[in-house]
Amino acid sequence: MCQAKFMDPAGGSIAAQFVGAHPDVLTAGHSTTESFARGEGYEWVCAACYEEFADEFRWESDEPTASESAAPGGKP
Repeated sequence: MCQAKFMDPAGGSIAAQFVGAHPDVLTAGHSTTESFARGEGYEWVCAACYEEFADEFRWESDEPTASESAAPGGKP
């Protein structure tokens, strides 16, 4: 996986400045939910890695993936 860095720019002015100065820091992606043993938001993965590894790791999303969105009826 890519080892992407994530930060919430709404976390304060320092976080917003950091995100603005570092375009490689992501502000959105896929994260664990409350059903994960360590809780919601504990682990994050970028959209590209999610697409690549979702089947292999049996990840599920509340949102359709790019391939699902492109397919008729929203299913690959």
